[in-house]
Amino acid sequence: MRSSLIILGLVGSVAAENCDWNCYLTRYPDLERAFGTGNVAAAQRHYENTGHKEKRDCTCVDTSHCDWQSYLDRYQDLEKAFGNDHGKAKKHYIQSGRKANRDCTSRTHKGCDWNCYLDRYGDLEKAFGAGNVKRAKAHYELQGIKEKRDCTCEDTSDCDWDAYLYRYEDLEKEFGTDVARAERHYIRSGKKAGRDCTRHANEGCDWNCYLDRYPDLVRAFGAGNVRAAQRHYENQGGPKENRDCTCPKNDEEDEKAEKKAANKAQKKADRQAARRAEREQRREKKQRAREEKQAAKAEKRQRKADKQAEKQRRQEEKQRKQAEKEQRRQEREQRREERLARKAH
Repeated sequence: MRSSLIILGLVGSVAAENCDWNCYLTRYPDLERAFGTGNVAAAQRHYENTGHKEKRDCTCVDTSHCDWQSYLDRYQDLEKAFGNDHGKAKKHYIQSGRKANRDCTSRTHKGCDWNCYLDRYGDLEKAFGAGNVKRAKAHYELQGIKEKRDCTCEDTSDCDWDAYLYRYEDLEKEFGTDVARAERHYIRSGKKAGRDCTRHANEGCDWNCYLDRYPDLVRAFGAGNVRAAQRHYENQGGPKENRDCTCPKNDEEDEKAEKKAANKAQKKADRQAARRAEREQRREKKQRAREEKQAAKAEKRQRKADKQAEKQRRQEEKQRKQAEKEQRRQEREQRREERLARKAH
């Protein structure tokens, strides 16, 4: 009998050497339901009696590489189920997420801008809504990378959206003067279609002279249709057909007219530049407000996470003390049984 007790004691000590009974309960929901959260004594007894025979694992899952807010952000079903509860997110990963190959890490994507990602792909903006950067990032990580989608911003620093609308009649008809929609069109399809978003200087051009010089254009567009004349020259007449858009310089009156036209064009360009600068300022202001809002949310989440972590730490400390108390009780019980066994012999 004494040898049997010693063997049982050794089994228990070996089992406890690398085991964590809170982790054991967390890993197996059936045990947590049966014994309750934190019942480490029952968890240990279960493992020593049946768990090790069932080849259950009593060690802790390594989650040091995990970021639970990223885990919740990445999977919409978890965010819907758990909100921002990092404790529930961790438990889900340990119990089922890890086996389902879910990703709990925090990824960084160099060069990515999630507003640009939404702007670039109309199907995503339609699905998630403009400005929903959380869902945009989650989509890129779960699907977009596999689909070889581009999450960077399109370089449109050389573009002039007023000129883009002016140049293409179909866009002007559809978008009017909405430069934001013009920019999205260029990013999503215009560039691939070879459309030109830059402003052409068209130095020396006079569109009435252009029409006068080429009767086929007058027949096509009508006399005085300077907008159609300019579009024709920029899209076809100048780059492809090498047509001449200038007026013959015959006298001083023509030079004055040219100067007047140049001054008018400069004033127009200045007004457009001022409007672009104003739009850019509004855009930057909106972006700053969005970033400040996101930072405030992140700070709030961090405070909540810190609070939950502190609560978890206190709970674990309490459980550790209970486990130590239970261990001492078992040791006393074992010594008492050994004394009784010796007396019996």
